[in-house]
Amino acid sequence: MLQDVDLLWRDLAGQVRTAVRKAKNQGLNVYRATAREEMCDYFDIYQSTMERHNRKGLSRQFFDLLYDRLVRNQKAMILLVSDRSRVLAGIILLLHNAKAYWWSGASLEDSWKMRPNELLLWHAIEWASKSGMCSLDLGPTPAEPDSGLNLFKRHFGAQRTDLLRFTRPIRPSRNLIATTLVTNYRSISESQLFPQSLANWLQRRFWFD
Repeated sequence: MLQDVDLLWRDLAGQVRTAVRKAKNQGLNVYRATAREEMCDYFDIYQSTMERHNRKGLSRQFFDLLYDRLVRNQKAMILLVSDRSRVLAGIILLLHNAKAYWWSGASLEDSWKMRPNELLLWHAIEWASKSGMCSLDLGPTPAEPDSGLNLFKRHFGAQRTDLLRFTRPIRPSRNLIATTLVTNYRSISESQLFPQSLANWLQRRFWFD
């Protein structure tokens, strides 16, 4: 299981503890989304983040499906942070077998000086510890050990783990087609050569159904 909250707090880098305190002192508030309207708040920030990185991102229909099938069934959790006038940032955690997985995160660039991202991640760690989770997976990172994302996660006391994935194809031909489609999902979604209905079908068929 995760360590006691006090120990986890002491494991944070000094600049992270300072950032979390700054966010709290500025009145930022973290809360769990419990209504579809709050999921919409996250989607708006997500779209802004995708545009900032020149990426198309997933559709609103995808997030509606995620909310209905996972969030409502306590298999996912949306955490948001606001300054009481607007939502500044949010994350989506997937929950399975006493483990939490950081699946998606988004924030408004003009809010970074208030440190909402540090506050959100610390809140997620604190929640996971108090909820009896075994671990909080912070998701994939670049191979370069000194990349900004690697350093950000290490400042929270995270440890890098190299994972191997093994697959046993039951129907080799069908598996090859499915793997190729999913691997190239973003290209298919953005291409004018394929109908959007095909991309939507990939989302439903291979990720949630």
